[in-house]
Amino acid sequence: MIVSDFLEKINCPTLIIGAEKDDVLGVDGSLRLHQYIKDSQLTILPECGHALYEQNKDFSKESFSIFRKLINERYYQLRNGDDLP
Repeated sequence: MIVSDFLEKINCPTLIIGAEKDDVLGVDGSLRLHQYIKDSQLTILPECGHALYEQNKDFSKESFSIFRKLINERYYQLRNGDDLP
């Protein structure tokens, strides 16, 4: 079984945080993850490499901000009776 077969089985909201200068996975790798994982959100952080949590001192704050935005969007979708993806 190839990796994409496993990724396609993920059926929960997934936040993918990629890095613009990732020399291991690359932006293309992050895009592929996003393509295969249903209901995923992709954010590419600029000026960061593969170890973005070490290279970006604001990584935790930025990640929390992205996560909080997604939670708020889901909350309002549910509150308004909108279908989730």
